[in-house]
Amino acid sequence: MKDFSIDNIKKIMNLFNHLSTATGEYYYLIDIESSTIYFSSNISNLCDISDTVMINAWRKTISQYDINKVVSNYSSLKKDKIQEYDINFRINGHNGLQWVNSRGKIFTSNKTNKRYLLGRLSTVDTNANNRNLQTIKRNLKQAINKHEKGYFIIFGIDDLKNINLQYGRQIGDSIINDLYKTIKDEISESPVQRIGSDVFGAIIPQKTSKEVNKIYEAIQKRMKDECAISAGSVSLDKYYANDENILLQYAETALYYAKMKGKNNLHFFNSEDYEKLLKEIKIVDELKRNISNNFKGFQILYQPIVANYTYEVVGCEALVRYICDNGDKLSAQYLVSLLEKHDLIDQVGLWVLDNTCTQGMLWRQHIQNFNMHVNMSLAQLSTNKLHNELLNIINKYTFLDFITIELTESIELYNYPYLNDIIKTWKSKGIKIAIDDFGTGYSSLSRLQQLTIDEIKIDKSFVHNMHENIYNAKLVKNIIDLAKTFHINVCCEGVETINELKALSKIKNAHTLQGYLFAKPLSANAFTNQFINDPNPFNNLLDD
Repeated sequence: MKDFSIDNIKKIMNLFNHLSTATGEYYYLIDIESSTIYFSSNISNLCDISDTVMINAWRKTISQYDINKVVSNYSSLKKDKIQEYDINFRINGHNGLQWVNSRGKIFTSNKTNKRYLLGRLSTVDTNANNRNLQTIKRNLKQAINKHEKGYFIIFGIDDLKNINLQYGRQIGDSIINDLYKTIKDEISESPVQRIGSDVFGAIIPQKTSKEVNKIYEAIQKRMKDECAISAGSVSLDKYYANDENILLQYAETALYYAKMKGKNNLHFFNSEDYEKLLKEIKIVDELKRNISNNFKGFQILYQPIVANYTYEVVGCEALVRYICDNGDKLSAQYLVSLLEKHDLIDQVGLWVLDNTCTQGMLWRQHIQNFNMHVNMSLAQLSTNKLHNELLNIINKYTFLDFITIELTESIELYNYPYLNDIIKTWKSKGIKIAIDDFGTGYSSLSRLQQLTIDEIKIDKSFVHNMHENIYNAKLVKNIIDLAKTFHINVCCEGVETINELKALSKIKNAHTLQGYLFAKPLSANAFTNQFINDPNPFNNLLDD
């Protein structure tokens, strides 16, 4: 197929017609130079168009809602910006708007050097999952009416989004199909239904929890080289649910907790989990409502960062907190986990950055070289759209050399090929970059130097009781000494006692310290009164 003469195109189309008969899909070849599309002959079954048409004729069949996306994709192919693609769009088919998936790749003729696009169309059944879900519900209803014993189980692929991002949607779809076949092999008692993009459900009658667990482990073992699998299961009779929708909810709750517990495991439903989930749903609804209401209940608190040896206040870390409408305070860890899990971290992160930039400018006027540290989730860097919104805030200020963005140390740092470009953009505005919780993840200092990281913050778990823990003391010293060779500054977090401070004072080259020994997080007004007006409150801290 490297020689794309017109005679060979005819042969290729003949092959396409055979393939379409066998698979039911639609194949095409685009001559980019002449803007001609050659379709397999079954295209007439899909829409009102012949098997040989010009590009403009094909564009007229594409829905007005998706035409810009398709044209932009084709333009990128023509300009060699991309070599292959995988997109969904709607066309005006015989029965109205029809979703299709189109995949293709550019090829170049060795003889003529002409470029061609080879691809295929397949229809997307947007109602299939809904029909499958209704089937599952009918089966559950029958099991309830018959008072059957056994379990209902649902399976989900862990991190499918990352698999699609790293390897392509084609690999992701292949894994989904493999999981479906594997579940069918292992569960022969009843049909398996696909009830979500990567979620499958089945009833396993007359089995104990141990037997269900063995089935899960067999599926997990067979799929281990392709992906991790989580599953949630609920007893058909234990919780006396007389409604199939409730049983489905229980199974979904169990799957949710399986993923929450670290993924790649099976979790059996219990009523305590359900109560926790209902409480979480209520809190998340409140968070969404209050974010829309000018971030009601949210607070930004500031914890001082002090220079080593002099203990002069040289900056602070901004920390977001939330007080519920009923007065309850959410823990910081729980709040951030909810914001990330329910896609609220972007809005809150932008609000925090905007407010801390303004606050940092005010405090810089009083303390020279004052630095404002702002935490940022890696989830906030996963889309160009959000990065552009971050830039809109950053560009409001002439220079932001008083801002340090803290990224949590994680292997995910390396999953974003454009991270270096983002950092370069920030640095052009004077922003510094720090890695938080250093030592708990996967980073090497040499790798961080390549990412032009300015600072690492040694996790408090290593600072804790280091005056009594020789291993921790040596580890902290080695990290600090090594960081110096890479010209990376070091902040030691979690300093809570005088003894820990004394131990750190014996180690050279640590630049800054942070912890409850100096202060807990404070409101902006309290921070101003306590530290901005008196930046040297700790100068006698180690005096006898």
